Amino acid sequence: MKTGFFISAFIFWFGSTSAMTPESYTPNTLNQVQEWVDQNVKYPEIAKTNKEEGVVYVEFEIHHGQISSTRIIQEAGPNLNKAALNIVQNLPSSLLKLTEKATYIMPIKFDLI
Repeated sequence: MKTGFFISAFIFWFGSTSAMTPESYTPNTLNQVQEWVDQNVKYPEIAKTNKEEGVVYVEFEIHHGQISSTRIIQEAGPNLNKAALNIVQNLPSSLLKLTEKATYIMPIKFDLI
């Protein structure tokens, strides 16, 4: 019987409406976002009870250091989708250092172990 859970995230850069500068886009910044998500995302209790697992792909846009839009591009069920959207929508502005408009895709994996 699976008794624990594992959540992981990895960010993919999808596109930009302008050239990215080294100061605004760095692998280190994306690693910090990924670490924050890994540490702060919560596996919904109802999803654990129902033994729901899967990967939610969240597309989000950063513009002027703020999340300007989010959407699910691959679902894993309503409970996991909601948790994934919630964590992306609540990323701290201190991690969103981009001034240009850029779009990212973050797969967030929910896995009962």
